[in-house]
Amino acid sequence: MTFLWSDNVRRIYALTGIVAASLALATLFSALPCLPSALSAPPAVGNELDDPVELFVPKKVETEVERDRRQALSYYGAGMMYEQQGNRVEALKHYQRALRYDPNSPAVLRQIVEVAWALERHQEAIRYALKAAEVGPANPELLERLAAFLADDDKLKQAVELYEKAAAIKQGEEKSAGYVRLKMLIGQLYARLNDFPHAADAFEFVLGALSDPEKYGLRGRVKTALEGEKGRTYYLIAETMLRADRLKPAADAVERGYKVSSNDALHAFYEARLAEKRGEAKSALEKLTGYFAAESDEAGTDAYELFKRLLVTEKREQDLLPELQKLVKADPKNVPLKYFLARELRAEKKYAEAKPLFDELVRRSPTTEAYEGLLECGGKTGDALKQIDVLTEVVGKTNSLEAVAKPVARLIADSKEFDALIAAGRKAAAKSEPEDGRPVAFAVGLACLEGKKYEAAAEFFELALLHDPKNAPAVLLSWGLGLFGDDRYGDAVKVFQRAVDDEVTPDNPAFHTYLALALEFDGKTEQALKIARQAAELGDGAIRYESRIPWILYHAKRYQAAADAYLELIKKFDGDHKSDDDREQLREARLALSNIYVLLDAVEKAEQPLEEILDEFPDDIGALNDLGYLWADQGKNLARALEMVQKAVAAEPTNRAYRDSLGWVYYRLGRHTEAVAELELAVKGQPGDEPPDGVILDHLGDAYRAAGRSADALRVWKLAEASFLKDDDQVKLAAVRKKITDTPASTK
Repeated sequence: MTFLWSDNVRRIYALTGIVAASLALATLFSALPCLPSALSAPPAVGNELDDPVELFVPKKVETEVERDRRQALSYYGAGMMYEQQGNRVEALKHYQRALRYDPNSPAVLRQIVEVAWALERHQEAIRYALKAAEVGPANPELLERLAAFLADDDKLKQAVELYEKAAAIKQGEEKSAGYVRLKMLIGQLYARLNDFPHAADAFEFVLGALSDPEKYGLRGRVKTALEGEKGRTYYLIAETMLRADRLKPAADAVERGYKVSSNDALHAFYEARLAEKRGEAKSALEKLTGYFAAESDEAGTDAYELFKRLLVTEKREQDLLPELQKLVKADPKNVPLKYFLARELRAEKKYAEAKPLFDELVRRSPTTEAYEGLLECGGKTGDALKQIDVLTEVVGKTNSLEAVAKPVARLIADSKEFDALIAAGRKAAAKSEPEDGRPVAFAVGLACLEGKKYEAAAEFFELALLHDPKNAPAVLLSWGLGLFGDDRYGDAVKVFQRAVDDEVTPDNPAFHTYLALALEFDGKTEQALKIARQAAELGDGAIRYESRIPWILYHAKRYQAAADAYLELIKKFDGDHKSDDDREQLREARLALSNIYVLLDAVEKAEQPLEEILDEFPDDIGALNDLGYLWADQGKNLARALEMVQKAVAAEPTNRAYRDSLGWVYYRLGRHTEAVAELELAVKGQPGDEPPDGVILDHLGDAYRAAGRSADALRVWKLAEASFLKDDDQVKLAAVRKKITDTPASTK
C-alpha cells in the first residue's frame, strides 16, 4: 500500500507540482478506512521520553483567496489524472470545478475547451472558448472551428469574437491566404451585425490583399473564391465602406467589382451611391437613371430609397410617386419597385391605389409586408372579404396569425372593423366547402381568440373542425393554447381532453402534456400527474415530457416529492449531451431543484445543483445570482459571492432580485453604506413594478440598522411585517417582529 501511495504522489507531483501533490497525499490519507480501535487508540500510558502533544495552530489563517487557489490546484490535478486515464467525462468535471475557484486561468480554460470539444459537447466548448479568448492565448485552429460552429448556429457576435482572437494569435501570418480568408470571415460577420466600422477595417485588409494577390499567396481557386461569384465580394466591400463613410476604398471596390462582373446596372447604382456621399445629388440622379434603364432588381428597394433621398435633397419630393409610377409602367415585372411604390402609397394613405399592388405582390412574391399592407388597405377601403382572404392565406401556410400579428392587433382595436370582419367571416365560412382547402373558419376563429371573443371563436373553431377534420390537431392546439394563455384553464382542459379522447395525434404526447399542465393550473393535481405520466410513456422517456412530472409536484407545493423526482430526472438524463434543448431542460430542472431545497430549509443541498449548472454554463446569470446569495446568507465564500452577483447585476441592472443579492453580500462583508445603496435600489425597483417583497424590505432594514440608521430600519421592517403577514409567512413574520420589538424605544 505504501508503494501505491508513492506512485500516485509522484504522478501528481509531475503533473501539477508540490502543492497539488501534498493535497493529493492528504486526500489519499483521508480516504483510508477507519483503523481498528486497538490500533488507532493512544496507549493508556505515554512514554516518559515523548514530548507532550500540542494542538497545531497555524501562524497565519488561510484567506479565502488562498483557499480558492488551493482548491483550484486540487481539482486541476485530479482532472489531469482522469484525462491521463482516458476518463474525459470526469476530467472535464474537475477542470470546470477548478475554474470556478480560479476563473482567470488560461491553462484550465484551455483544457476545458479541448476536452469538451473532444467529447463533442460543442456548445459547452464554445462557452468556455469565449471565456478563454478573454484571458489568454489559445489554439487558433480550434478557435476557428468553434467560430464556424457558432456562425452556422447564427450566433454571430460570439463567432466574430473567436475569429478576432484567432486573428490576433496569427499576427505573424498576415501574408498568407489563410489569414486573408480569416479577415474576410470577420468582415462578413461584422457586416451581418451592422457593425460597419469594424467590418470596414477587416475588408480594407482583404481589398489590399486582392490588389496584390501574389504577395498574399492568392492564386487560382483561392482568389476566385475570395472575390465571390461575379465579383460579389467587391460589392459587399463597397456597400460596407459606404456605410462606414470610407469613400476611397468604396470607389476602389466598385471599380474592381465592375472589372470582374461587367455588371452595368450595379456599377451605375454604386456610382450613384458614391455621388450621393460626395454631396453631388444631381450627378447621383443622372447615374441612377442608368440603373433604372437596365430594368434591374439587383439593388432591391435600396435603389428606390436612394431615389427618394435624392429627390428630397433636390426639393422634388412631389415628383416621387409620379416617377415611380412611370418606372412601374416601363418595368412591370420589377417586384422590389412595386413593393416600394405600394409602401409609399400606403404611407400617403392612398389605400385604394395601394391595394391592387399589394394584392398582386401577395400572389407573385408574398412577404409579411405584402400581407400587412393588404390587410390594412382592405380595412381602410371597407373590404372585409379581402381581409378574410389574407387571413385565410396566412393561416393556410402557417396555421397561425403570427406573421400578421401587428395589423391583426390594429384590426381588433377598431371594434367596428372587427365586427365587420366577423360578419364577413360567417358568410365566407358558410360558403366554404371541406374540399376547397381554404381554412376560412380557422382563420377567423384565431382572430376572435386574439380579440377575446371566446364564444365567436368556439363557433368558428367548430366549423373549422367540421370543414377540415384532417387539420384537427392544429385547430385544437391553437384553440387550447389560446384559452390557456388567457388563464381560462377549465376551458383549455376541455379542448385538450377532446384532442386526447379523439386521438388526433395518437403517436404524439403533446396534447397529453398540455392537458396535464392545464389540469394542474385548474387545481387538479392528481389528474395532472396521471396524464403527465401517460405523456412520458407515450414520449418514449424524452426529457421534455418526463420533466413535467416533477414540475407539477413543485407547482402543487409537494416539495419533497418534487425534489426526489427532479433528482431522478437529472440522474437519468445527465449523461446525454446530444441535444442542446435537453441540456437546457436539465439546467431548468437544477434551478427548480435548488429552489425546492431552499423551501425545504436544506440550504447546503441547494448549492449543489447551482454548482453543476455553473460547471456547464459558467455565465448563467440566474445560477450566479442564486448561489452568490446562498453563500452570502450563510456568510461564506463572500469574495466569490460578490464577483458572482456583480456579474448578475451587470447583465440585468434593473433586476431587483439581483440588486437585493448584491446588497446582501455587501451587508455580510460589513460594507454597510454600499449595502444600503443597493438595497434601496432593489426596494425602489422600476416604474410599473410590483411592491417589493418582505425579504428585500427586511434586508434593507438590517442594512439601515448596521449603518446606524435605526429609525429607517424600523420604518422598512414594519413594511416587511405587513408583507409577511399578507403572505402568511409565519417564520419570517416572527423574526421581523422580534427586530421591531428589540429596537430601542428612543429610535421609534
